[in-house]
Formats: sequence, structure tokens, C-alpha cells
Amino acid sequence: MKLTSLCLALFAVAACGGKTSSTGTTEPTGDQKLTWAQMDHEQRDQYMEKVVLPTMKAKFVAFNAEKYADMDCSTCHSAAAVQDHSFKMPNPDLLQLDFSKKPEDYSEEEQQTGHFMDTVVVPEMAKLLDEERFNPETQKGFGCLECHTMVSAQ
Repeated sequence: MKLTSLCLALFAVAACGGKTSSTGTTEPTGDQKLTWAQMDHEQRDQYMEKVVLPTMKAKFVAFNAEKYADMDCSTCHSAAAVQDHSFKMPNPDLLQLDFSKKPEDYSEEEQQTGHFMDTVVVPEMAKLLDEERFNPETQKGFGCLECHTMVSAQ
């Protein structure tokens, strides 16, 4: 599956369970709070199913209800990664990003999608995964390449 209009070059998606606090951490029992990094595979699955997928699906549907009405784990993780339960990221089925392109090289729809990714998806996913937003200076944090692969240099 190729999603043709996702995160664009100049604009800085993991989706698919526990109760969350205002900081996006899971509260599995009592006062104990786990961050994404502290969760085991089963806890991450539950957090993705119960928190991340519903949160992000609502945002994607608000952006484009027709395109994302059937959004599920495979939308971000690929059908193969869901089927084998690896949920491996980045997803090679998503649009490959080409950071050499300029915004004007993209269609209006692609520019709108890039803006949505930059202003909604990346910050929300960073929050949900207890990460800072990607910082180009430090090369750390949640950004486009958490979900997308990059076009190889030619």
C-alpha cells in the first residue's frame, strides 16, 4: 500500500493500548506509571490499541474522513508487520520521503498533508510515545523517519 500524500520534505505516524495520564504515560496499576520506553511488548500492544490508535485515528479522520475511515494498525505499520506481530517501523509501504524536494514540488493535497503531519501527527505521536519532537541539531526525538523511509541518494 502506498500512501501518496504523507509527510513532506520540509515538514518535520506509529499508530495502533492502559489508561493514560495527561503526559501520555500508561498507568497499569495504582500510582505506578510507565513510559513507552519502560513498557514491554504486551504493554505496548495494549497502549497502542487502547490509546494511540483511537487518538490518532480521530485526528486522521478529522483531517480526511473518507481516506482514513478504515484506519487500523496496518495503516502505519503495514499489513505484513501486523500479521507477523513485529509492528516494525519505519514502514516501507508508506510514501518514501525525499528531503531534496521543495514544498512547491508537491501538489496542493500533498502540501496540506505535510502540514497536517508537521503540526498534528508528529507532535501528538511524540507526546504519546513520551519523546521530544525531532530536533535536527541533536538528531534526536520523534520525527518523520520514525514511520517513513527515505528515498536513497542517487
